[in-house]
Amino acid sequence: MTEQPLVSIIIPTYNRADLIGETLDSIIDQTYQNWECIVVDDGSTDHTSDVLDHYTKKDIRISYYHRPNYLVKSGNSCRNYGFELSKGELIVFFDSDDVMLKDFLSSRIYLFTQKNKIVFATYTTVDENLNIIKQNRFKIEDILIKEYMFWNFPILTHSALIKRDFLENKILFDPFIKRGQETDFYLNILPDIKNDEFTFVENPTFLYRLHDNTITNKTKIYNPEYIPSLVHIRKKAIDVGMKLQQKELVDNSYLHLILLLFKIIKNKDTQNLYFFNKHLNKIDLITTSQKNEIIVISRILILIGLTPKKLEYRWIKFCEK
Repeated sequence: MTEQPLVSIIIPTYNRADLIGETLDSIIDQTYQNWECIVVDDGSTDHTSDVLDHYTKKDIRISYYHRPNYLVKSGNSCRNYGFELSKGELIVFFDSDDVMLKDFLSSRIYLFTQKNKIVFATYTTVDENLNIIKQNRFKIEDILIKEYMFWNFPILTHSALIKRDFLENKILFDPFIKRGQETDFYLNILPDIKNDEFTFVENPTFLYRLHDNTITNKTKIYNPEYIPSLVHIRKKAIDVGMKLQQKELVDNSYLHLILLLFKIIKNKDTQNLYFFNKHLNKIDLITTSQKNEIIVISRILILIGLTPKKLEYRWIKFCEK
């Protein structure tokens, strides 16, 4: 890697005219100046394009693109497209409503060695007016993917500054995922990272903004559109855990899968119950007879509207060997 590597900052955006200017100002104010910023619009209907027209004239390092029509409408499509357009040796995916502190880049550049593939950043959670809600801290005592899935290492997509050559030829962002995009991305890349191949800075370097339109705030209630994505992610986590022989990760992922099943039953979501049971058959973790019990009884439960705790506990225990 060169001494002053180009950093590609990739930002998907959709109707963020009210916030993206603050994000771009924070990028321009970075103490490390060798960067390019690629903003990819997912079809905004507000005046985001006017804001970006101003910023692309203000700083030639900022470029503005629209997601091509042949790509699925999603932030993940925009991220993948931005990566294709990027030229940097280092890559960071950022959000159009968050704010970088001045040392977001400079605090990490010097930490890259020949071995380090990723340098993570801690962050501060703030409200829409940038008032502090929480200071986030990282703890790493086990393999990275396990610590992430147990939320001991609470990284966001934009926590990671990543070497380009590590990302090339990998599946990055699934454009069809509607919930848990971040988790799916990290399940794609973190299993390949050994604990001596990454590091992190302990002082927060960006502000993660929570507001009414933040995806995290939108998904606290049951939404049937998100269920296929959540099932997919939990199954992927089980597969990763089995491959790495990490029983705690496997058990925890299976636990959340069963808890998700009971949410489906409670909400009488027959369409997603069919989807769940179809994917349950693809999991090698439990026996065929156990799968059949879950499939048959869940169909009955959804009809009568019961979610007995004893049965939930029994099915969770299926994965114990």
